[in-house]
Amino acid sequence: MNIPTTFAAPAAHDDEQEEAIAGDDGHLHGLCEAWARWCFTRRYYARPSVPVSLLGQLQKRTRPFGEPGGPDAANSAELVAFHLAVIGQPAEALDRQVFELHYLHRVKNVKAAAAVMGIGRQHWYTLLREFRRRAYNASQDILQHNLVEGETVKARALYNGADAASS
Repeated sequence: MNIPTTFAAPAAHDDEQEEAIAGDDGHLHGLCEAWARWCFTRRYYARPSVPVSLLGQLQKRTRPFGEPGGPDAANSAELVAFHLAVIGQPAEALDRQVFELHYLHRVKNVKAAAAVMGIGRQHWYTLLREFRRRAYNASQDILQHNLVEGETVKARALYNGADAASS
């Protein structure tokens, strides 16, 4: 008796899904660029969180403070939520370090920076892409939670206002 052997079907590659992810990564790159500008201009709104070092005080300033025209980064709830999602990740994690080096510190020679960190150039971009996606998903959760909480606060205010009016 010949029993047919069934094998699992090979994983299908959906080209439309890959194109959507590639398009989404373009949006995420733009969001990360906006976040980096937002982080740069954030110092205009609050004091720096790190005290100036002694060496920093002794060095002569090599570039002017700020950019001409002042802070011009967008100040949106989406950027704040993305910032919370980024700083919520472990600071010593390799992917967060790569993310911050790439967007905040603007590393020019990626290959050399990756070599110093003990990874390859391709792995650098893989870590960057995965961190972007994870931080974006976390930021969407934060935004959704804030919307729900905002509606709850509005409902409580309306309820308390109705109670005060009926008394």
